[in-house]
Order: sequence, then structure tokens, then C-alpha cells
Amino acid sequence: MPDSTCSTCGASCGRRGIPVNVVDVPALCSFIVPAVFRRGPVTVAISTGGASPALARAMRLRLERFFPASLGPLARRIGRERRRLLRTLPPSVGRTRRLKGLVRAALGAP
Repeated sequence: MPDSTCSTCGASCGRRGIPVNVVDVPALCSFIVPAVFRRGPVTVAISTGGASPALARAMRLRLERFFPASLGPLARRIGRERRRLLRTLPPSVGRTRRLKGLVRAALGAP
């Protein structure tokens, strides 16, 4: 699309309060689309603020390999246990400790 068309479209949307993303022209964007991947309820988004979409994509590809598909089911399981604890235990330091312990135990963290 010609630069003049992008500028006209971006300005027109801006005047009307319509969110607009003009690819490769961050100055004309009211939002930036990050590089995103999901593992069930876990969403990871990487953005360079429009400086380098290629870098954001490369980072996303690397991170996708790092986070296993099992992360989604793990997050759902922790979520179920969290809801149970929130329902059964009153707000307290002990409840907070147990909630944090769920994640440490699931990830094998100290």
C-alpha cells in the first residue's frame, strides 16, 4: 500500500477514535501487535514497540521451544487447586504461602 494511503488511513482512523495499526509505521499506530504464543491459559507476548517485528518474532520462536505443551494443562491444574484453596481457606499468610507453594512444587522450584 502506498505511504500516502497508509498516512491517510491512519489519520482518518485517529480522528474517529478507531484503533489502527499501520504495518511498519509505528508513528501511525495507536497500538502495536506483539508476537504471541499460547499454552492453554498461559499467553506470552513479545513486543519491541514496533522497533523490530522480526526480532519479536525470532524471540517468540525461541521461547515457544522453551515452554512445553504441558504448560497449558499444568496451568489449568494449578488454577483448579488455587480456586479450591481460595474457597476453603480464609485470607492469610498461610494461604498465600500454600498458593505460592503450588507453583514451586509444579515447577520443581525451591
